[in-house]
Order: sequence, then C-alpha cells, then structure tokens
Amino acid sequence: MFISFFGRFIMYHYPKTAGTQLQYLLQDFGVGSDDDIWGGNLNGMNRAVYIPLYNKMGKKVGEGHVPKPPKHAPIGNTYEKSIINASKGFGVDKWYRFGCVRNPWDLCVSHLNFQNVHEDWSFTKKDIMDFENRQGYVGTFTEFFDLDNNKMDYIIKTEDFDDDLDEVILQLKIHAPQYIEKNWEKIKLRYFKKLTKNEDNLYKNKTNHKHYSYYYDDESREYIGKLFEKDIKRFNYKFNNIREKENGKILL
Repeated sequence: MFISFFGRFIMYHYPKTAGTQLQYLLQDFGVGSDDDIWGGNLNGMNRAVYIPLYNKMGKKVGEGHVPKPPKHAPIGNTYEKSIINASKGFGVDKWYRFGCVRNPWDLCVSHLNFQNVHEDWSFTKKDIMDFENRQGYVGTFTEFFDLDNNKMDYIIKTEDFDDDLDEVILQLKIHAPQYIEKNWEKIKLRYFKKLTKNEDNLYKNKTNHKHYSYYYDDESREYIGKLFEKDIKRFNYKFNNIREKENGKILL
C-alpha cells in the first residue's frame, strides 16, 4: 500500500504484480519523499512517518505523524480507515485508487519461485495445490481490491504495464495537476528510461524461471483456475501452454 498525500492517490500492492516496479516509477516522479507515506516491510511498519496535509489547491494546511502502512494491505484495511478518519476534510476517501493484477497461473509460479530464491527451497506441485494457504497469499484480486463493489478507479494489468501506466499518469494529471506540474521533468526522465526498456532500472524483485506452463499438470492448472475463477473471467486471462507447444516435460 502506498499513499501519496500530495499526489492525492492510493496504490494497493498485490504481491508479485510489478507493484515494487510501480512504486519505483512513482518515486522517480517525486513520490516517496517527506510528502508521502511508503509501505514498509515487517521491520518498518511501526515507525512513525511525518506527513504534511494539503487542501485541494495544493496548499499545506497541517502536518502529523502516522505509522507506516502495511505493504500488502487490501483496500478498506484498518490502516486506510484510520488515515481517512484522521484526515477528514481532505477527501482521502475520494482519492484516485489503483493497483496491479497478473495472470494467476504466472503469479503463482512467480510467488513460489520468489520464496524459493529467498528461503532456499524448491517448490513442488504440492506447493501449487496449497497456494491459498501459503505465507504471503492475500486472497484473490477480486477480494483484495473489492472489485465486486467497484472500489478501484483503475487496474493495471502487468501484461499491459506500459500502456496502463500511461492511463494512470493521465488520470493523475486530472486528480492532482499540481503534483504532475511539480515533477514534470522527472516524469519525462522516467518515461524516457521506460521507453528504452532499461531493465536494470525498471524491473525490481524480478524472478528468473521458465514459462509458467512448464510447472503445471492438468490438476494444478485446474486448481489455480478455480481459485482465481472470477479474476480470470473479469480480466480475460488464459492459460498459455507453451510447454505443450514445445513438447516440453512437466518439471514437477
């Protein structure tokens, strides 16, 4: 979760959906300074962070200290409610809200592979079949973003990241023109790097693994399909079986 009091937006970070990359891009736009609250890890969640408060015209009208938000908090979480209550009159509940989603079959492999890298173990089919009970699972996209109740303003698909980011920046120009004007030079610089695909700068916490289809058999594929059924229909995701096309072998 990432709140910008000057940019007047909230970004909800679903794990392994390019959220860290998105926060990095936003930081280069001028976000992440003392004007804003950064989502923190378990070691930093309780540290107090200074925040200035701005009215709709961008004028500073107050200040305060709040604890850092949990990094992967869903929409409507207790922390968000406390911020809204503490900032009455500033319209936090009306700010622009967005987040990222990803092909669920790809998401599962990336999530387990990330744990593999950091915990020194190899995941198996059993781990896929128990994905909803694994540490770090935060629910489906529909649950995390409360999509059935239309609480989000925009959802970025990881597969269409560049185009969808363009739309987010366009909306921020509408919601917080002072923020965009203040950071325009940084925005142009970040866009130049984005367009030149400077992967060293852009891709954060990226995992290296084969195409996700190599890690599934029919049973595990169906399990993830059922778990994320609403999301798959909502975002028109499909299982792209590269493994069969290349006559590969099941690795699990």
